[in-house]
This record gives sequence, structure tokens and C-alpha cells, in this order.
Amino acid sequence: MSFAPEETLRPGKTLRLGLVAVDGWNAASLFEAATVFKRRAEWRGFAVRPVPIRPEAPQAALDADLLVVAGDDGPRLVRALDALPALERGLWAAADAGRAIAAFGGGYPLLGRAIRLPDGRTVPGAGLLPVVTELEERYASGPFVGRFPDLGGEAALFVAFEHRRGRMTLEGGAAPLLIVLRGHGNNGRDRTEGARVGRIIGTSFRGSALAYQPALADRLLAWALGLSGEAALPPVDDGWAERARERWLRRLDPRGRLWTRSPEGS
Repeated sequence: MSFAPEETLRPGKTLRLGLVAVDGWNAASLFEAATVFKRRAEWRGFAVRPVPIRPEAPQAALDADLLVVAGDDGPRLVRALDALPALERGLWAAADAGRAIAAFGGGYPLLGRAIRLPDGRTVPGAGLLPVVTELEERYASGPFVGRFPDLGGEAALFVAFEHRRGRMTLEGGAAPLLIVLRGHGNNGRDRTEGARVGRIIGTSFRGSALAYQPALADRLLAWALGLSGEAALPPVDDGWAERARERWLRRLDPRGRLWTRSPEGS
């Protein structure tokens, strides 16, 4: 789906931001991601209208341009799993209608095909991403650097601190969101992080990481607004995010040897 630039970027256009809300699971994580999307849209002159999507009203998903599924991947994730059967209908309707969907933290395994819990049970996910998650008692933590496989230059780098509980395995039909240059990623073995299918993405990082990754935030906004790519959005000054990533990378590798390699050679 595409729109003419004058139609999509007219002053006062409203971005409908869908927030998948589950009581007791994800208020903080939703706020983090929603704040980044709201600010980056408003900086460009768009109005933003939040659209709550709750288990008792999943059909509201069709009233959103961009859906955000974000939450804790700790013990409270069970609350989201209990609510998932009610939410699933709305999520699939939105996906079938071509809406952009972004999952962060515990929202990532929630959109996958199955989740294996620490007690040995396996529960189904929403099935929007062909990913199987194995939740563990221990967390993998530490500095992370990844690269978007389809971007070049500094914008291609994703930097954050990872603190994840799940091991994810991508199945057929999913592409990795990031190639891991340093850190654990999906499972610590195949150098992938996150997953993408069409306009649906998932990552174990919390929504707050978006503040330092303008390329990812703008790509999702562009999809939501019907643009062909993030370059079609009016530019904003991201110097502070670029400086923050540069400081992070200098601390990890002062000589910059790792970050200048291609993903295939790293």
C-alpha cells in the first residue's frame, strides 16, 4: 500500500498508534516505545492519537496504523500469555490488513509460534513471526552491537545493553532484524537478533532502545504512514543519538576494527 507524498505528509495528518495493553504486564515498556514514536512523529508535524488495544476489545487493532507490543519477559509474561487468545484475533486482523507491528522485549516471543516455559510446558504464541522461544531462568546480559543487514554507514549500527531471558530460533519465512557483531542475540549461536516478516518486526530489546536507533524507529513510522522508506520522512536532527552511539562504540572498541567490517567478514 502506498500514498502520494502530498497525501501522506499533509500537515496535521494523524498517526494512530496502537498500544497492546495487558494489565500488570507492560505499562512501562509500552510507555518507552510509544514515547519515541510519538516524539519522532510530532517533530515532523504529525499529530499522534493513541489507540488502546485490550483483550476485551481486540478489534481496535484495525483502528491503528502502527501497533506496539512491548512488555517484560520475566515472570509477569504469563499474564500476557493468558490474555493472548483474546488479543490474537485483533493482531492477525491488523497483520492481514498490512498494518505495521513492532514487538519489543517480552512482546517478541509473544508474537512467535511457541514459547517453552522453564517448567517444561510449551504454550502457543500468536504465530505472526516464525520464531520458537525457550525461556530460561538465567538472563544473558552485556553490551550489544548489531547491524541492520540492508542499511549502510553508521545508521546501520544498533547499539544497546542486552538483558534477555529467552533463546529464540528463527524458522523458515523469517529474516533476522539484525546481524550480531557483539553480544548474544537470539540464541548466542547463529549471530542473529530479532526477526522480521514483511511489516512485522520483533526484538528482545526494550522500546527504550529505539531512542538510540533512529533508523529503526523511522522505518516503522514510514511503514505506518504508507511511505516507501524512512528516507521519505522529513529529516530531523539526530546528532545526539549519533554521538551516543559513537561514545558507546569507542568504549567497546577504541580502534573501531569490529564495526568497520562487513557483516559477512565480522
